[in-house]
Amino acid sequence: MSQSFISRRHLLQWAACLPLAGAVAGCAHSPVAQSRPKLRVLAISDLHSSYGRIAQLLAAFRAEVASSDAPHLIVVNGDSFEKGNVVSVRSEGAIDWAFMAELPKIAPTVFNLGNHDNDLVHDLHPVVARMRSLGLTVVSNLIDKRTGQPYAPSTAQLSLGDETLRIVGLGTP
Repeated sequence: MSQSFISRRHLLQWAACLPLAGAVAGCAHSPVAQSRPKLRVLAISDLHSSYGRIAQLLAAFRAEVASSDAPHLIVVNGDSFEKGNVVSVRSEGAIDWAFMAELPKIAPTVFNLGNHDNDLVHDLHPVVARMRSLGLTVVSNLIDKRTGQPYAPSTAQLSLGDETLRIVGLGTP
């Protein structure tokens, strides 16, 4: 006989979502929900070299952008790389880099550095330079402990359609 218990973690996650459920339900019938959105943000985080779904994720982004005339912004909230993935380590993140190279072709893309983005190298400066060379806007509050300087600006300003956005990068050191 097995018993099923709700873990404390899941209970807290569900409880944290309850206020959002009411807001979402109320927004579905509002005049704003019926109008054309000014901007659509596609946000992801913590991929950790998850190669089993990257092609599907790119296809989903392409489909989502094609589904609306509104300007789109892709936001990657760090942790793309994973030193625990042997394919990633042996290829020096080739699939991760190919994924990142495709994102700006779909929509303007902001990358907020995370604490795993130096999993394949010890210095984030070349990672940031390579991301920028791919057309990514890189933001972060992470500091190079050797120099006390940030790896990237903590903010960026982007113009999308008629909107100007200020993006703030926060990461876990």
